[in-house]
Amino acid sequence: MKIQRALDEHDSSIPPSIRRHYQPVSRFFKAALNRFSPPPRWHEQSD
Repeated sequence: MKIQRALDEHDSSIPPSIRRHYQPVSRFFKAALNRFSPPPRWHEQSD
């Protein structure tokens, strides 16, 4: 996933002091990406 790779590269480019504050935000975005990346169930079922 391109977005995931970009996030990981972004993480590694941030100084540790800033990363400590940024990490919870990063974790939230990654969790949101993981949750919303699969298509919704109702979207697949077109009756």
